[in-house]
Amino acid sequence: MEKTKEEWMAGISHDLRTPLSTMQGYGVLLESGQYDWSKEELMEIGQTIHEKSNYMLNLIEDFSLSFQLKNKPGQIIFEKTEMNQFLKEILKNYQRDKTLAYYTFHFKGLNQSAFLSINQKLFKRMIDNLIYNAIKHNPKGTIIWVYLEKDQEKNMLTITIEDNGIGMDKETLKHLFTRYYRGTNTDEKSDGTGLGMSIAKQIADLHKGMISVQSEKNKGTTVTIQFKYE
Repeated sequence: MEKTKEEWMAGISHDLRTPLSTMQGYGVLLESGQYDWSKEELMEIGQTIHEKSNYMLNLIEDFSLSFQLKNKPGQIIFEKTEMNQFLKEILKNYQRDKTLAYYTFHFKGLNQSAFLSINQKLFKRMIDNLIYNAIKHNPKGTIIWVYLEKDQEKNMLTITIEDNGIGMDKETLKHLFTRYYRGTNTDEKSDGTGLGMSIAKQIADLHKGMISVQSEKNKGTTVTIQFKYE
């Protein structure tokens, strides 16, 4: 446990160093009084500081969640949840978001109730991470579908998140759930922490789910998560 804590702190220290250096540099420049900044320049500096601080907050949150999932899963509470309504509400948030107006979101559920025992906060985080990944790595105009299917013979519920975007190469697909891996399609300026897909898999594992990904360049990506239900 002590070694894990040390790794956790080392990871945070490493990933916070770059944005903190940027913010410190701007602070020194502003404090010096040597420059007569224009309104536009000050707004640009403010935007950069805001973006870097948001990145750090997201990073700390992701590290904390990853640590919790790995080391304290027994403290997580599960509750029986109707999945049609649960997933529909998540999709509504994306459909209402004006900043995502260039993307299209569809949900196809079941014509019957379907229940799973889940931690609603973590499960929502998993679905959000998977949808966000489809948004972040695809161009405007991409269509994202979320399906809920039920196999009564096998007692399985399947959640599928599918897009018609640019897809992934084999190398990216191979390392998709590796911590900090951002893929070969993503430049170094990506605002992601590199933990989103790793956390999604941790949450799926916590719910005894099986997650798999199929993707082909220029043909889109399909993420499938299967769960046993009672």
